[in-house]
Amino acid sequence: MAASLTEKRPKPSHPRVVSDLDYRMIPFLLATLLQPIAQSPRPIALTVYPRISFAPATIRIQVRMQPIASDRHVRVETDGENFFRATEYSIEGEKAPKLASWTIPDLPSGSYTVVAGIGPWSGYRAQDRTIIEVR
Repeated sequence: MAASLTEKRPKPSHPRVVSDLDYRMIPFLLATLLQPIAQSPRPIALTVYPRISFAPATIRIQVRMQPIASDRHVRVETDGENFFRATEYSIEGEKAPKLASWTIPDLPSGSYTVVAGIGPWSGYRAQDRTIIEVR
């Protein structure tokens, strides 16, 4: 015979450590605890879209930067088997823009590594890279 909704359930012999409400709070708690990590700025972050396209492709490259006083240049390279393009420009340390973007038209088919770097003239303090595919 089925139990009615008004019947009381017997209490378990052991206390529950975590209730159902606590399980629902886990994603919120994780997001709250990890938020400072996710929001800590990286020195340079590269975004290329589309990541997969058809030839001849036009890609857009965005570079978000957190420059410091010693940074003097930014370089972005697009390197594939039959294609290479590099763009480099000077910046004035902390006064540099936080966002730069480029468009590369007529990209032939192939796999490309896109690398962005920021730092003093003697080298790079930080780099970011991604791989894109043009079919």
